[in-house]
Amino acid sequence: MKKFSPDVVILDLEMPKMSGVEAAKVTKFKYPRTKILILSGFENEKYVTQILRSGAGGYVVKSVAKAELAEAIRAVAEGKRFLGPSVSRIMVERLIKKHSAELQALSKIREPMTDVEMEILSFLTQGLTTEQIGERFSMSKRGVDRQLTAIKKKLDIYDIVNLVQFAKDYGFIINTQ
Repeated sequence: MKKFSPDVVILDLEMPKMSGVEAAKVTKFKYPRTKILILSGFENEKYVTQILRSGAGGYVVKSVAKAELAEAIRAVAEGKRFLGPSVSRIMVERLIKKHSAELQALSKIREPMTDVEMEILSFLTQGLTTEQIGERFSMSKRGVDRQLTAIKKKLDIYDIVNLVQFAKDYGFIINTQ
């Protein structure tokens, strides 16, 4: 690296002295202009995530066709990300799995949320107290508490911390200004 200052370096995921992920991190630190492509025999979600976090611009499996390898090298050299088809499939499956979990969490909602309930959740995510929320709605603290009880029942979430986290995670935030 020091002697030739390559534009692109291709690293194997498994190397004798350090892993390709570790080598990518060192390379990015010492030679930030050098682009990195990881070549591996592994098709694993864990590796994909580690590789992308290491600073590598691309990841292809060793069984890749020559034309695709050339395309990957060109893309990485241009500063673009490149994931081979099998690696892309892994990432798409990961997104689908994550999305399925989100849909399952949203299916916990037993009844539709009213506009007032949505606003109350939004105010909670902003850190407002029940008294402050009541002032915004010209409602008593007890009235806000009743609304919160209804929200908790609909979502099957019975503590404020998890309620606020759910609201943040699933976009129950509206512009209230």
